[in-house]
Amino acid sequence: MSKWKHPYVIKVVSGPRTYKLYALVYAEHKHDPRHYRFVDSYPTIEKEMAAKRKAYDRLKK
Repeated sequence: MSKWKHPYVIKVVSGPRTYKLYALVYAEHKHDPRHYRFVDSYPTIEKEMAAKRKAYDRLKK
């Protein structure tokens, strides 16, 4: 599956706010016109998933 299929992804990192939400954006880059931009970080997976669901709901409207 292509990584560009999902407009929002979660990345797990070390630190106090472990889960980070990234959004797919399109820009003028030489190597790749698409990349993921950091949106926000969350301390728990539950808060992260709630934010991701809310973001997908905004896409549907």
